[in-house]
Amino acid sequence: MVPATLFLLAHQDDEFGVFFEIEKTLANGGRVICVYLTDGAARVPTSQRNEESVAILKELGVPNEDVHFLGAALEVPDGHLVEHLERAYRAIEAQLPDLGKIDRVVVHAWEGGHQDHDAAHLVGVALARSLECLEASRQFASYRAALGLSRLFVVGWPLAANGLIESTRIPFTTRLRYLRYCFYYKTQRMTFMGLLPLMIVDYVLSGAQKLQPLDKSRVSERPHRGKLLYETRSNFSFDLFRLRAMEFVGARIRPLTPGKAHYAGTAQRVPGSQ
Repeated sequence: MVPATLFLLAHQDDEFGVFFEIEKTLANGGRVICVYLTDGAARVPTSQRNEESVAILKELGVPNEDVHFLGAALEVPDGHLVEHLERAYRAIEAQLPDLGKIDRVVVHAWEGGHQDHDAAHLVGVALARSLECLEASRQFASYRAALGLSRLFVVGWPLAANGLIESTRIPFTTRLRYLRYCFYYKTQRMTFMGLLPLMIVDYVLSGAQKLQPLDKSRVSERPHRGKLLYETRSNFSFDLFRLRAMEFVGARIRPLTPGKAHYAGTAQRVPGSQ
């Protein structure tokens, strides 16, 4: 079986951040496996959200059998993935023999945009570490606070603190097609009313798929200085996130060594962050 790239996504529609990477992986002869880690049912039925993502992934070339709605099966509520990290990790681990060889993981960036995105990042880093493909694995930016303006946000702009940005230009007609796909998410019209203008800005200014490496040491740091977007919009604090993730991070990502804290969660500015 062809080695696969495992795309770990928090919610149905999060594939919008890696449309090009999915198509590029398939075009290069690779296999794409998409796993969704929550039920995505904050406001609408899970089944509708599943159907929307399946339809778009089919357009991109991903067969139905390689799309897995793990979060729905585990009944992981939208917004609460950080409370189910170990369950999600073990469920994916149990499926690995059926999924075949995985040679890299692509997952949400550590950026403080949505608490589920950051929680998915933790699962992705842990899996890549376990599968011994951390070096080949990548993270992608979705959305986060515009630094210094916590109530505003940007889409598709990586944090410098997450490492070297690998940028691949997306052809203009392909960008237009991806923007059209956003209208497929009928249950998420309100969300994309906010996202789409900023996607257009990103497509005009950079027009590229941007990926960064995974770094297991980054998860011990606050994603960026100032208020995180999810702290502003949902009142879910990073301190609470850190508390609920601590055991998983210590066990799966940064095993405790004598005399050292395994999840410092420091609030100071990370050198090199934007």
